[in-house]
Amino acid sequence: GINTGYSFFRGSGSESTSFINDNTYTNSPLGKKFMLSYGIGVDYKYVFRSNLLLGLEVAYEDLRTKVDIDGYTSYEPEIHPISGRTILHNYFLNASPLVGYRFNFGDFSLDALGGFDVAYSLDTEEKAKYRDLDGNKIQFTYGRKDSYIDLDIRPKIRLNANYKQYTVY
Repeated sequence: GINTGYSFFRGSGSESTSFINDNTYTNSPLGKKFMLSYGIGVDYKYVFRSNLLLGLEVAYEDLRTKVDIDGYTSYEPEIHPISGRTILHNYFLNASPLVGYRFNFGDFSLDALGGFDVAYSLDTEEKAKYRDLDGNKIQFTYGRKDSYIDLDIRPKIRLNANYKQYTVY
């Protein structure tokens, strides 16, 4: 199925604003600002007679975060004011074991599921857009695969709405 959600970073390395280094990369692209993210995957669930669920999901996802850009430097001590944003894309391949319970309502049912993602990083890149000191629009993409997360393990909570064999989550 197709899924969506919001992604952001927290902690000492994350920022709400950052600056551009020499039109090449964002100094700190780990944005605290929410961005809509998306994924696509397949899952299998087995429902026991007691309505206990066991499942496994395999998915591809693009988790995106945003940081506002408020400065530019060309390796000088001075940072010049500019305006823009950088979106950091983290592309993952996930495997998610799940356990939960199914609530039946005739042809409709709800699945309450919990588990965790074991996410392998396929790639990481930043995409920046800003106006330079002369007002020109500048865009660039900078690869950061070797800079950040290789393997991410995170909790997962999901609610599925089912009608016969169709599911929305």
